[in-house]
Parts: sequence; structure tokens; C-alpha cells
Amino acid sequence: MRIALALVTAMLASPAAAQNTFEDIRLRNALGMQQDLARQQSLAAQREAFAASQRAGASARIQSLAIRPAPVTPAPLNAQMLADAEVIARIQDQALAASNARILAIKPASQP
Repeated sequence: MRIALALVTAMLASPAAAQNTFEDIRLRNALGMQQDLARQQSLAAQREAFAASQRAGASARIQSLAIRPAPVTPAPLNAQMLADAEVIARIQDQALAASNARILAIKPASQP
């Protein structure tokens, strides 16, 4: 019943009153749009600030996890490894002596 009464009142109202109503609606819509835009901009600024803080935190965590080289400590040599090293050194010395002997055995072409 109230709705019907409101419709009849609206139909009987003057065109100027109807225009004011439409103008009021337009102004309320414009105001609502401005408020919504301001709210969206505020949320965007909050998201950007949050993302920046997250990036800074992640960067700090990554830097704290950076791999640092471990100090180099030579492995202890056992007796077998020392014996093998001596054998290798002896073989190298023998090969060097043999190579030197071959070079010294070469006679220059100018010598008969």
C-alpha cells in the first residue's frame, strides 16, 4: 500500500520536483563514485606500501641466507697417501732425468 501511495505521489508531483529528485540522485551517485575512487586509491597505496615492506623483508632474509665460503682446511694425509706421493715424486724425477739425458745425447750437426 505504501508503495502504491509513493507512486501516486511521484506521478502527481510537479516536473520540477522530479527533476530535483533526479538531480539529487545524480549528485549522490557522483559523490558515491568519488568516495569509491578515493577508497580504491587508498587501498592501492596500502597495497603498494605492503608490497614494498614485503620486498624489503625478503631481501633482508635472502642476504642473511647468503652462502659464505667455508674455511679451507687441508685433509689430513694418512701413511698410504704419503707413500703414494713419494712414489709419484720419484717417478717424476726419473722421467725428468731420462728426458734430460736424451736432450744431452743429441749432438749438434756442427760436431762430427
